[in-house]
Amino acid sequence: METYLSETPEEPQGLKHGKLGIASFVIALIAVLMMIAAGILAAIFASDISSNDSFIEELKSISEDYEAGDKSTIEDRLNSDEQLKDALVYIVVAAIIIFASVGLAFIGLILGIVGVVVKDVRKLFGVIGVVLNGLIVLGTVGLFVFGLIVASFSA
Repeated sequence: METYLSETPEEPQGLKHGKLGIASFVIALIAVLMMIAAGILAAIFASDISSNDSFIEELKSISEDYEAGDKSTIEDRLNSDEQLKDALVYIVVAAIIIFASVGLAFIGLILGIVGVVVKDVRKLFGVIGVVLNGLIVLGTVGLFVFGLIVASFSA
């Protein structure tokens, strides 16, 4: 007795994975690694300022001088205080990495969308790339907007 198994593959056999989808997926992985690196740098900055009360007071004083318009005092303090410069480097580099990873993820999102639309290729990596890059872009922009809203209520 013959039995026929009806296999219905999700995608037709013989199709290759789309290069744009693979590129989108790889870009998403790189963007995630960049976000992790930025988080580590931000944690280093947080540990530096939390362990030093005079550092927090120095930052408050610099902020007050900036609001008063006294920029020469700020430059003098930044040039004279090595610990302050070293700590601020971590957070500045973390911010640059975050902006770069969001830009990279946006490019990956576009590549993923194009990779999903292209015919006659498998769309697995394109879909994964769209989801990951979309989460990175929307999540980061959402957190930024949330931070602005919270800051506006606390001011």
